[in-house]
Amino acid sequence: MIIARLNPYLDSLEGLVGREVPKAELLRQFPRDGYFRFAFNIPDTVYKLMFDEKGKTPAGLRVAELQLMGEGPNLGSAGGPTIQGLAKVGHLEYEGRTKK
Repeated sequence: MIIARLNPYLDSLEGLVGREVPKAELLRQFPRDGYFRFAFNIPDTVYKLMFDEKGKTPAGLRVAELQLMGEGPNLGSAGGPTIQGLAKVGHLEYEGRTKK
């Protein structure tokens, strides 16, 4: 079920190569989680998608891994809910310029 939700999105990323893309367009099908603001809900699942920044390539491109996130240890106890990485589902290299 998760793959069925993620594959169309991952396949669509290839069509963005060479284009300038606003952040809102990059993740439009995934609503931001209300509690974990750094994660995006995968519709019709209990899982989340997170971009994990990993620095830069030797050519100066930014690197981000797309991580599938799920319920973490001690969910709902001592310190509140947590999520943890379950699997790396993608790897992005991009310029990452911000327009003012």
